[in-house]
Amino acid sequence: MFESAETMTAFGETLFEPEVYVPINTIDQAVGFNPCPHALADFRDSWSCPEAADGILANLDRAGWHGEPVFSVGYMAGTAEELDAVCRIRDQSLSSFSGQRDYTSGAPVRSTLQMAAVGYICVCPETNHRVFQIDCVGFYVKHQYDDQAVFSVVQWGDMRGRVDLEDAIQRRDMRSASLRRAS
Repeated sequence: MFESAETMTAFGETLFEPEVYVPINTIDQAVGFNPCPHALADFRDSWSCPEAADGILANLDRAGWHGEPVFSVGYMAGTAEELDAVCRIRDQSLSSFSGQRDYTSGAPVRSTLQMAAVGYICVCPETNHRVFQIDCVGFYVKHQYDDQAVFSVVQWGDMRGRVDLEDAIQRRDMRSASLRRAS
């Protein structure tokens, strides 16, 4: 997330343009600037949406899940970079417009608010569906500069719940079958 700076002028000369932004390094800093509060509210209200289920399933597949009845993801991750690699499920762009530049290097930058879910897959006894049991979530800001990423500090949340993965698994299997038929 980036904090905009005021245009500075002296003697009629523009010294500082507002398209130059200062990086925000913690979620607490980011919350004070749009659109971060809206993105956090969206994550809170739709954490069990199909996009999140697809993200969880992709994380499980990357972690080596092959249909085992119980499999966990993210418990060993402690930094935002580790969460991003193993259990990121949602992201929301924080860039208000294209062309944002880092205030020190001038490099183009894209900032996103990320949500990661730590938990495990199991079979729900009530529905007999495979579900992902979320034990906690982490939020962080990722600044992407060309081929380098810089991460904020993780803000942990105590959100717990279940995400039903049956529809996401069926979507994935249908895509895989369709790709096999096409080739």
